[in-house]
Amino acid sequence: MVEDLFHPPKLSKPTFDDANEQPPAHCILRVGSFSRLQDRHHAEYRDHFSSTEFKAGGYRWVLTVYPNGNKKENGDGHLSLYVRMVDKLGFGNSVSVALRFLIYDQIRDKYLTILDIREKRFQAIKNEWGMPKVLPLSSFTDCCNGYLVKDCCVFGVEVLVINVENYASEVSVLKPTSNWEYTWKIDKYSELGSPSYSPVFTFEGWSWYVRRLVLYPRGLCEAEENSLSLFLELHNSCRLGNGTKLFAEYSLCLKNQLKGSNHQTTCKFILFSCLFITPFSKLLIPLLVLIEVVVHYLQLIHTMKAQLSFMFLFVLIFSSTAVGTWFSSTCTDLGHMSFLPLEDVSSSLKGLMRDDCVIVEVKIEEMFLLKEMEKANIGCGVDC
Repeated sequence: MVEDLFHPPKLSKPTFDDANEQPPAHCILRVGSFSRLQDRHHAEYRDHFSSTEFKAGGYRWVLTVYPNGNKKENGDGHLSLYVRMVDKLGFGNSVSVALRFLIYDQIRDKYLTILDIREKRFQAIKNEWGMPKVLPLSSFTDCCNGYLVKDCCVFGVEVLVINVENYASEVSVLKPTSNWEYTWKIDKYSELGSPSYSPVFTFEGWSWYVRRLVLYPRGLCEAEENSLSLFLELHNSCRLGNGTKLFAEYSLCLKNQLKGSNHQTTCKFILFSCLFITPFSKLLIPLLVLIEVVVHYLQLIHTMKAQLSFMFLFVLIFSSTAVGTWFSSTCTDLGHMSFLPLEDVSSSLKGLMRDDCVIVEVKIEEMFLLKEMEKANIGCGVDC
């Protein structure tokens, strides 16, 4: 927790270690004739002396000693040690620091180490932090303790700069101003190569939401020569850098060209069937077969209407699906290796191919964008 600016908490007291043999890493201040300096730093306007500048964490600092205690912070009768930042910080900027003060024990050749485990935040209006009560002066000046020997002493400090980099991200919903639907009419389907790409299309005019459909007319990998493979690809995924991701929930389908007049109704039913019917398709398949048998025996002549009614429902359930995924720079496409058996695609009764023409439709139901927030907006409310 970062130190409060003017009212530091009374919890988390400093820790003391008198067995440290390592000298200070950043600053050592050797003081001769400590008592004489002490006599000359009684006045309120002259109550401390400082070391030369040293660098730590990319900033310049000085170690400040109050030989009679910092009376402004109730340090009277104690040795007070502080660190002051020499560099000037701009308004609103701050540097968080952990401080460790050291006093050399000249008898035992060790350093008394005082670690203030609370972070200090240096900024333009508060550029000095430290400890007003490091040691009582009576303990410090007692030669038996080894800190002040022959009126000489050695102080030190280590400044650990905590480089806090705020990385924030947000997930936002992309609101459509028009229907996110695209239709790809494929003529001369039987002559298609593999893979075949649709023209590039976009939604909402955002260049990095450009997509295209990828179709393998004779299947891909294990589905080759058995099924049609169909994928939705994020065309320029290179724009999704630094962890930016785009979630899209969409449905893919082959249009039943024998029911072209019900295109809009078909799309709505596709979404419903994908979300609610498809998970139970194993139970529905026998029921649909039973319906077909009943229709077969009730009608002595198989009218085209009866056949198309069943086949149309079949297409709705099995030739469309709604899926969702996060598109990123490393995940650029998603779809179905076995979208539909090739025999169903070519069947004239199912209406998916007509005059060697196939129509593929994609509909984006919802999109979310995960991106890095601008630092100026970090900390703002949800309405920012």
